[in-house]
Amino acid sequence: MLNFIKKNKLKLFLLIIFLTIITLITLITFKTSLRHQIFTLSIGGLNYFQNQRIMYFIKFRDYEAVSKKIEDYIDISNKISPGKTSLLDEIYNITELATNNIVSQEQYNQMEKVYLKLNEISDDIYKNHLWLAQALSDDDIEKSYFHLNKAINLSPSSEDVYREILNIYFKDKRNDFLIKMYCQNYFLSLHGGNLDNDRINYLYGSNNEFVIFFNDNLEKKYVKFIDSLNEFNEYEFNFPENFKIKKLTIIKSFLNGSILTFKDLKFYGDVTKSIKIDNLNFTSKTSYILEENENFITLLNTTENDDKLEINFQNEYSDFFKFSFKIKLEKLPLTNKSVCK
Repeated sequence: MLNFIKKNKLKLFLLIIFLTIITLITLITFKTSLRHQIFTLSIGGLNYFQNQRIMYFIKFRDYEAVSKKIEDYIDISNKISPGKTSLLDEIYNITELATNNIVSQEQYNQMEKVYLKLNEISDDIYKNHLWLAQALSDDDIEKSYFHLNKAINLSPSSEDVYREILNIYFKDKRNDFLIKMYCQNYFLSLHGGNLDNDRINYLYGSNNEFVIFFNDNLEKKYVKFIDSLNEFNEYEFNFPENFKIKKLTIIKSFLNGSILTFKDLKFYGDVTKSIKIDNLNFTSKTSYILEENENFITLLNTTENDDKLEINFQNEYSDFFKFSFKIKLEKLPLTNKSVCK
């Protein structure tokens, strides 16, 4: 037996390799879960390898190399599975990381081919239209305008597009159309926020809704809407008999760089009782108090992520059937006010 094995060692080795390959092929063919697991691991390995080598060139700000590597990544993705896939999500994320580190127009120009390829795959990526607008702003201003308009249509209230409009306008004043887009649209646009893939908020990206509940009882919550900017909206709440209020909580994800003003808090019972602001204590996760007096308080919103605003009453209130308050939401300007005169 030993002599047989020695004489046929090569044949036996090849036979074992052959049987192993046949077994693996059979398992992959008929066992869906294993096939899926192998594919997932392969894609994960590809993403990790591509991200690491692209990040290396980002660190050294070699955007010619960054652009080339991302283009290769897109080509590989299209060969594996064309169109909108999980691979495209990874490509978008590494492109966003690269773009966030850009400091010059030349670097935007070097990345232009990447943005164009992404747009060919999907023309509804809000930030990619901003990147294309910037990349094209020095040699094709009409196409730059086109992508700015696409971005506004995708997310009318997001500030990023208006910041880009101002950057291009001050660099190239050939067309007052740009400044009109900012002055006429920015301060009135409320709907259509832009929710990043890695950000989850309570109201799913809506920046004109808020949730209010009383005495930490989230099970009994009210969803309210801000209908318009720059004017006070009044909100009323009716309550059963013997209801008591010591605290109210607001969950909001209002526009970044906006200010929120509260006033006219009232309880309605046998008599109407107005509550002065200095009889309330305001705290929040991320907002800042800009101004206050006994009649109103103004807070600065610093994020479009969820913010929990808690209002504690210094006294417990009862013997009422209705409660109301007014709030106003306004956007702060992104440049000197004189630009819009």
